[in-house]
Amino acid sequence: MPNRLAKSQSRYLLQHQHDPVEWQPWDPAALAEARERGCPLLISIGYSSCHWCHVMARETFNDPEVAAYLNANFVCIKIDREERPDLDAYYMQVLTSLQGGGGWPVTVFALPNGDPLYATTYLPPRTTPQLPGLLDLAARVAEALRDQPDEAAATAASLMESLASLERLPQPKGESKTAAEMLESLRSDMYRRFDPDFGGFGRAPKFPQPHVLEALWKIHGATGDRDAREMVEATLEGMARAALFDHVDGGFFRYATDRFFMAPHFEKLLSDQAGLLQAYARVATDRKDRELAWVASRIVDFTESTLALPGGRYAVATDADSDGVEGAYYVFRMEEITSAAGELAGDIAAYYGVTKGGNFEGGNLLHRPAKGTIAPPPEFQPVLDELSRLRAARSKLGVDRKATCDTSAQWARALIRAGRWIGRKDWVERGVEVAGLLDNNFLSPEALSHLNYGNAPSGPAYAADYVHYSVAHLEAFSATGKASHLERSEWSAHEVLAKYLAKSGALSTAAPESGAGRTLDLYDGAQASSTSIFASHLRRLAIVSGSDALEKAAAAIFAALEPLLQRSPQAAPALAWAYYENSRGTAEVVLPGRPDSKLLDAALSSTLPGLVVVPGDASWLASGREFGLAYLCHDRRCEAPIESAPELLAALKALGAE
Repeated sequence: MPNRLAKSQSRYLLQHQHDPVEWQPWDPAALAEARERGCPLLISIGYSSCHWCHVMARETFNDPEVAAYLNANFVCIKIDREERPDLDAYYMQVLTSLQGGGGWPVTVFALPNGDPLYATTYLPPRTTPQLPGLLDLAARVAEALRDQPDEAAATAASLMESLASLERLPQPKGESKTAAEMLESLRSDMYRRFDPDFGGFGRAPKFPQPHVLEALWKIHGATGDRDAREMVEATLEGMARAALFDHVDGGFFRYATDRFFMAPHFEKLLSDQAGLLQAYARVATDRKDRELAWVASRIVDFTESTLALPGGRYAVATDADSDGVEGAYYVFRMEEITSAAGELAGDIAAYYGVTKGGNFEGGNLLHRPAKGTIAPPPEFQPVLDELSRLRAARSKLGVDRKATCDTSAQWARALIRAGRWIGRKDWVERGVEVAGLLDNNFLSPEALSHLNYGNAPSGPAYAADYVHYSVAHLEAFSATGKASHLERSEWSAHEVLAKYLAKSGALSTAAPESGAGRTLDLYDGAQASSTSIFASHLRRLAIVSGSDALEKAAAAIFAALEPLLQRSPQAAPALAWAYYENSRGTAEVVLPGRPDSKLLDAALSSTLPGLVVVPGDASWLASGREFGLAYLCHDRRCEAPIESAPELLAALKALGAE
């Protein structure tokens, strides 16, 4: 008999509909049952491509004794973090405040109303020398709530108060820093954590953090700082050479569990592909680096072949596991490679570090151990194609086919930006198409939805949905000059300000009416926060749209968030760069009427941070200006018209050097 998850559309929840634990979704019925029974909640948060989520399901939740105890003493709630990012962010904040770090699955014990008592990650069924067991913890929580309810309530209240304190921005110490000094503080902090031997930051685990790499690269461009350049180049090359990058099918895995980027967690997330595509394309363009441009192209190849869904939607992720084994889909035995390579076997083995003993649990993950090219010689491609076919003949790799507004919009933006810089007009066209289809896929009457499972928009939207939607449409406007994209970008920005802007200047994950789960999305983690992205975006949109209201809102957000950046710019690197960029002012290239194609291509190819290209007549900036020319503007003040593409590129280069 399936449990209540059987009615869900979430792939992750459906995977648990036949568990012996009587799981319920987070909804009023589950919370009402907890109140009526007077029993605590056991909340488990994960996602379908999460390796350790599946391990805990097999080892712990499928244990008959564990399931029987939980069913008798708890209301058990299963949450898909990609379906409910607000609840995930809220309980992840609980977890990190208690444990000093986070990860999935998130395991929470809570009062019947959802107020947390305790949170942790993976738990075995019974206590081991290394970890407490779920049975032991659950018994202690149930007994405490039954025998000492007042103390349990006080514990929850104390935890809630400590969470509330996290919402208050830290106050700076000492003298105020300038925007440039904040960036220097960020750069020096990242350099202390930088691994010069293998790239990345810290030792393990290592996440790609493309927003950090982009911030450091922009710092290098603005200041000429060599350390910032070294950190970015070493990390991009280190990841692309190692097994974090899939040398057969393209794309990047989620993160590495080791210092060397050689032991990945094997899920591939759409959001990671979007961020890394931008980072590789930007640096490839600035360095005129064909190798990094090739890596960018392989990110696109993977995403468009594996994650693209009908109608301009994109699946959020591929699984880490196949046949219950993490990475089994990706690893090759020496004999398999030898058979596929034929007479090239020796060359392939040397090029990709293939050995009989392997480099990952007895098998081989292809990587580039030696200096030299990352892209394979042309004669190797048929061998790689054969290895790809060999993979495809294995147990089918799971794909979570839910589409979310925020990640589809991120991919649209990444395609447009990367295509502009590298000169791939097909990417730009695809990105514009995806941005144009966001309304079909995620817009209900007068409001965005977060989800689309293939039939219609569903579920409330969150701050990140509106933010990335607005950014994607502004990018599409820059590529096309169509007024509809500018209008949609402006509409969405106003929705963000009306629904999600907190008094602190940061964005809340969810709108006020959502109740539980409304936390600030302020600090950058594996990805930049919606607050960082919105702050960077809003001033540029205000200038292009001519909206005084948006410009005032942008100024107020930066002023409100300055104390955080004064004290800890490394907590939000993308926001720190946005603050610095705001202090320097915006830059626009205005191309009135039907732009000259060479001028438009030159403008679109520029990687100048913060630059907005304004083609056509939809923006007030084009009013009264001569068609067929380009105008380089800075904070609404435009210089003399420019007639040729080389002259425009020289002017943009000079502006970037100021």
